[in-house]
Amino acid sequence: DIKGMEKEIKKMKQRLETLNRTQEQLVRDMELSIHKREDIAVKYRNSKHSSSRPDATQKDYITKGEMTKKINAAKRHLAQLENNTRETIKAVENARTELSAVRVMLSETEAEHESIVKETNSLQQEISTKEFELNRLRSLCDLQDEILKRYEALNKGDIPPVQVSARMEFEVEKEAVAAKSTM
Repeated sequence: DIKGMEKEIKKMKQRLETLNRTQEQLVRDMELSIHKREDIAVKYRNSKHSSSRPDATQKDYITKGEMTKKINAAKRHLAQLENNTRETIKAVENARTELSAVRVMLSETEAEHESIVKETNSLQQEISTKEFELNRLRSLCDLQDEILKRYEALNKGDIPPVQVSARMEFEVEKEAVAAKSTM
């Protein structure tokens, strides 16, 4: 379930990057179009005035038809730029909406992941504690079995009783248990 969410987040991040690249490309295309238009206008303005009237200067007048054409072209260009701007704004808004959704999902996923990690650590600590307790009980059982065998052997009379102090007897049994555990 977490891997599925991580894949969705990755897809959404890739989609956001794609939208950002598309937006940047649109802006570059608009700027390029504006520069091309200006270059063409400058090129033809200079050549038109010099070829039609050799004695005219650049400060000369523009005819009404030429002005109307320029105004209409500027209006079309402005309308196209406004349309491109609206489309770009919509794309940016969509990308921001997607980004906020991805951020919400990411924070939820991180919170879920954090709780799972805490639970895993808690369970691991509990397992370690139980394993330690199990090993301690096994050692205790082995020691009790060994002591029981010695007492049964003493009770049957297979091992003669040793007249030593309790402390000395404890040391002897401890060495016997240690010797058996190394074998």
